[in-house]
Parts: sequence; C-alpha cells; structure tokens
Amino acid sequence: MATTNDVYAHLLELRSAVAVLDSKVTYLYQTIVIGRTQEMLDLQSLKTAVAAEATVVQSTVTLLGGISAQIAALAANAADPAEIQALADSVNAQKDALAAAVAAVPTPAPAQ
Repeated sequence: MATTNDVYAHLLELRSAVAVLDSKVTYLYQTIVIGRTQEMLDLQSLKTAVAAEATVVQSTVTLLGGISAQIAALAANAADPAEIQALADSVNAQKDALAAAVAAVPTPAPAQ
C-alpha cells in the first residue's frame, strides 16, 4: 500500500517532470520561431527535439498513471478522505498544468 509520503514523493517527481516539459516546450517553440525568422530551420534537429519531447510527455503520462493508482490504493484504506482528496486535487492540477503547457505551443503554418 502506498503511503502519503510515497504519493508526495511522486508529486514532487511530477512537478519536476512538468518543469522539464515546460522548459523543453519553450525551447522547441523558440527553436521554431528563430529558425523560421532566419529561414534556416534544421529539420533533423527539430525531429530530434520532437522525439525527445514525446519521450518526456510519455514519461509524464506514465508517472501520472502511477500516482493515480497509488491515490486509489491509499483511498481504499484512508483514515482522512479530505487528505486523499487534496492529493487527488494536486495530481489533477499538475495534469492540467502539463496539458496547458502542451496546448500553449502554437502549431506553425505549413511551409509554402
């Protein structure tokens, strides 16, 4: 059974993963904007960055799934349902932050 400390530890990992994702998305966005402005976009570097981003996103999704499972297990034996709800709210907030970071990256127009 997962303890509250285990769940908090995973939440800290999630926050770190979201911060990494945010910085990588920002970097990817800046790479695209600078490349378009200079009209010298290095396609291979972009493919590498996108592949790395997909890995980070998938790792975060896996982490969220693990945390959700731990919260569910903890809820089954919880003495304090409010504490469990607070943990669930925190996971959902992190999930929403991740979704917002991904959604904030604009899709560039196709090359003409």
